[in-house]
Amino acid sequence: MPAHQYVQHDWPPALWALLLLILATLVVVGMGLFLWGAARPKRAQFSGAPAADARTARS
Repeated sequence: MPAHQYVQHDWPPALWALLLLILATLVVVGMGLFLWGAARPKRAQFSGAPAADARTARS
């Protein structure tokens, strides 16, 4: 087997930094969307608007 088949081809550090930045941005945006969606029924409950679903309706 030729030795050149086992040469490691590393990615440049700037590309790793860019990929890490993209991943971190996606995680933060995802967490923000999750928290925004989780707070929607609570915001509707205190706004005086009718309840959107049965979980927030009080009888």
